[in-house]
Amino acid sequence: MIKKVKNSVRDLLRICFGAKGYTYFRFIITHKYLPNLKKPRSFSEKIIYRKFNVDPNELSKYVDKYTVRDYVKEKIGERYLIPLLLVKDKISIEDFNSLPQSFVIKTSNGGGGNNVSVITDVNSVDHKSICNLFNEYVGCKFGARVDELFYDIENPKIMFETLLSNKDQSPLLDYKFHIFKGRNKLKIFLQINSEYNTKNCTKTLYNLSGNISHIQFDGYSYGSDSIKLPSNFNKMLEVALILSEPFKYSRIDLYNVEGIIYFGEITFCPASGWDKFNNKKFDFLFGDYWNEFE
Repeated sequence: MIKKVKNSVRDLLRICFGAKGYTYFRFIITHKYLPNLKKPRSFSEKIIYRKFNVDPNELSKYVDKYTVRDYVKEKIGERYLIPLLLVKDKISIEDFNSLPQSFVIKTSNGGGGNNVSVITDVNSVDHKSICNLFNEYVGCKFGARVDELFYDIENPKIMFETLLSNKDQSPLLDYKFHIFKGRNKLKIFLQINSEYNTKNCTKTLYNLSGNISHIQFDGYSYGSDSIKLPSNFNKMLEVALILSEPFKYSRIDLYNVEGIIYFGEITFCPASGWDKFNNKKFDFLFGDYWNEFE
């Protein structure tokens, strides 16, 4: 309910001030400085610039969770893809008859954890309600609401995926590689999310040795000061670098389940530009690593 109210207020303000006017004032409120959206320097400014100035057609096939599978298959192989159980334009109650007990259902055009549901027991959920909800999702222009129009170009699908889980039932970690290419330098930060969209959620930046960074996104709970990286972490890094090749900046999300690496998604505008750093200077530091719009 609270989220719906916030979205309604956002949509009303966008109508009143226009998308760019709303973005400018929200930027000041969120990041506490005046943005330069014509010659961006900070990380947050460059995300906003990308949203309004880069042709959405250049990014659409990479952010759509269905079409990006072809890119991943071509670059690193099909074995890195989470197995699909079913893909539909629209779903009906009958579709649940062929599904296993547990799975993940999502739309290909969702972002930021939206339009995703984890089903642990197919018999304990209301199939009709799920059908209504996800059939509504695929008709929603999610990208237009946050000025990420690349989400709205491809024909969205409803996807049923195998539910990934650790044998010991420990939380599944989401390894997110922020990869910057600029001024003949490569810079990588590892972000690890755990139990995302729950009260136990942590969102933490680490270096590539698994030690916590002094740079963090503000307003989140953080994980431990150091984390034991998977034995095949170097392979994860190699996979992330290959997938990031065409881009000056991208965030490549991967999972590692019992030593098996799976592709999650490619993100070009993390948090749509609204994540605040724990110090403004880090916003400009990240922006300096990203050499694309100067």
